[in-house]
Order: sequence, then structure tokens, then C-alpha cells
Amino acid sequence: MCTFNEPKDLIVTINNASGVKICDKDEEVSNPYARLFVTGLPNKYQTSVRYGTLEPAWFENFQFDVYPSEFSRRVIVINLLSKDKVGGRDHNLGSVHIPLADFNYNHNGVSKEYALVDLRNASYSKSAWSEQGITLEFSEAMKAHLIYGYPMFLFKKHDKGKKMISCQSKQAQTQVKMILRNGIVSEEMVNM
Repeated sequence: MCTFNEPKDLIVTINNASGVKICDKDEEVSNPYARLFVTGLPNKYQTSVRYGTLEPAWFENFQFDVYPSEFSRRVIVINLLSKDKVGGRDHNLGSVHIPLADFNYNHNGVSKEYALVDLRNASYSKSAWSEQGITLEFSEAMKAHLIYGYPMFLFKKHDKGKKMISCQSKQAQTQVKMILRNGIVSEEMVNM
């Protein structure tokens, strides 16, 4: 369930999960817990662990500071994991991505069930929102470099005329092109 209190309090409630995958083959149970965050925000939270169940219930609330004007760029990411009793690596049970662009905060909240999706073994699991988010963050980082003029060898204040700068990130699989006019950032920008 998600509720919103103006000006910027987004409250996410993790209620329960059902039909969780079995991680402990001997006892045919899992030790589920959820990790959650909102993209672009520093807060990361975790529910308590529910040991020995495939039907965990939490009813735990988590608060994020996000303004409605940022909703189009933010996504709630919930990862469901199973705690390894021996102290090894925790097991991934699936993920849920909830775009805030679809969230209507004028109502009294949204209560909805979401199916877990296993993104671990997908060769390329970026969805449309993540591609847009990465491109937007990359573009904003590029703008910041341009505004502050770093690295200095690239952004010279004495440059005259129009100059296009292109930068790409292979890991993020995105590219941005920006226009400089007389050494100053132009509003023209081409995202690839």
C-alpha cells in the first residue's frame, strides 16, 4: 500500500507475500524479508525476517521524502530475499518495480498486489522506466559538468561559436549529446 502526505511524505507499507519460492529444500520453507528503495533517493530500508514460512506477513511502514514533481522520475523497487540460516549469501526470490508516475497521490492511497519477477538471469532486464531514468540521470550529470566547466580541457570559456559534445556510457547503455554556444551550455540537448 502507498499513501502520500503533502508536501513530500511517501509512505510505503509492505503487508505480506504469498506463494514464496522454497529456498530451504530440507524443511521446504524460506526465510523471507524485503528490501526497498525509491530510485534516486538515498534511503534504503529492510523489513524484518520471517523465518520458516512461505506466507510472510510484515505490515511495516517506510517513509520516503519525494515531491510529486519528481514522481515521473522515481520508481519504488522492492526486492524479496530469503535469509540464509548458515550465514551464506541470501537468496533472491524476486523483485517488484512500481513507477510513481502511475501513482495518483490525490486519493487516499493505493493498495495493490504485485507479482514478483525474477530479473537475476535476464540477459538484459532494463525496462522502459529504467532506461529513461538512466538517460535522465546521465544527462543531468553531463549538465552539471558543463555548468561547472569540468574537466577544464573540454569546457573552455573562451570557445567561440557552436560546439557539440557527445558522451556515452557503455555500461549504462546510453549516450547524451549537448550543444555549447560560446562556451555556455545551450538548452539544446539530444538524448540517444
